[in-house]
Amino acid sequence: MKKQLKKYIYNTQDPYVNAELAYEYEKIDQSAPAVSFYTRAAELSYKTDKTLAYCCILKTFNQLEKTGGRDKFCKGQLFKAIDLMPERPEAYYLLSSWYSWRGDWIQSHYWIKQGVKCFDNKKFKALPYSVREKLDIHILKPYEQQLQFTSWGVGKGEKIDIILQGKYSDYVLETANHYLKLDFVNNIIISCWEGDNVPSNKDKRIKVIYNTEPKNPGTGQRNLQIVSSLNGIKKATTNTVVKMRNDQRYTLDSMNKMRDFYKSDGRIYVAGNFKDLLYHPRDHIFWGQKDLLIKLFDIPLENWALQDVVKLNHPGEYSLYYDKYIRTETYIGAHYAAKHDNKVDTYLQTPNWYLYDNAVNWQEVKRHSDNIMPMLFKTFPREGIELSWPKYFWKQYPYDNQKNTFGEVWHEDEI
Repeated sequence: MKKQLKKYIYNTQDPYVNAELAYEYEKIDQSAPAVSFYTRAAELSYKTDKTLAYCCILKTFNQLEKTGGRDKFCKGQLFKAIDLMPERPEAYYLLSSWYSWRGDWIQSHYWIKQGVKCFDNKKFKALPYSVREKLDIHILKPYEQQLQFTSWGVGKGEKIDIILQGKYSDYVLETANHYLKLDFVNNIIISCWEGDNVPSNKDKRIKVIYNTEPKNPGTGQRNLQIVSSLNGIKKATTNTVVKMRNDQRYTLDSMNKMRDFYKSDGRIYVAGNFKDLLYHPRDHIFWGQKDLLIKLFDIPLENWALQDVVKLNHPGEYSLYYDKYIRTETYIGAHYAAKHDNKVDTYLQTPNWYLYDNAVNWQEVKRHSDNIMPMLFKTFPREGIELSWPKYFWKQYPYDNQKNTFGEVWHEDEI
């Protein structure tokens, strides 16, 4: 320390001497003089040595962040560093961390993405002093880890709208009030049909939209699902949206587990996937970014319906004709996959050759489905996630039967 002080006495305008003296004060936990001399070094060097000035600004931030109580000024140091050297990644990382510490996941995610972009075909000169040990070696990994962390935070920290889709019944309003007990829910949107008798409610967070039924309901009423889902999702005001059937109800603990598991990673999260079928996520819940869910349901309506050409005595008889039409989940999943790979358009144009059960080219399509589905959909775990379905007298989901009989899989099976 004496040596550095002596240097400073004779070289008060030397930025390197100021920086060295600041570093000596930092080593003995004297934050006030360290901040003073780092700030002075930055002021003296920003025209002649931007790397030193940039580093000293970040060191000033570190010292102020330790002492706390000056959030606005602290954050300002990082913006100052970014303005000085926008091509370097460290300030973006620190700013992302600053926001994540305060629970602002949207801003945190945005700034770390800017930091990751800095690594595009660039190498960085080492900073004269360490600003974070993990950042000193200038590799992408810590930035990718922060990006993954903030992706989780975006899903966990923001409010969501829930779409309850289908014909209205009293069970729907009960379900809406059930989900409003969750602190991460913004609004419940009941997307039902013109003519449905929906009682007025005083909770402004329950919104109701009345859709016009399409003339052709489609096989198994798939067109009704597509129309009411799409219109409900479009009314959402949050970045993340959950689309659910209105005749089912997940426990609050299950909803919290799914919220914690969800990541905003460009995929739609679903309650299960039928691996032995084509493009077939379970359609009980779709959890994802609003724009992705719009793409999922913004698809052509089916122009015919099996029930118009075959007499069905009850809904269970649809399964007798899977070799004569596209399963509903496959219809939705295949149209969504076609938006990512136009090869699927060929399959949709001649579904009897490709998409019906036992189609001549079914195995070819199965290989394509196996490759693309993990990129489009992610399954939630089965552990701790339960729903009731009064229509079928289910008080909990029959996981073992679904797996053994229909080949349904969940996150635990995909690890």
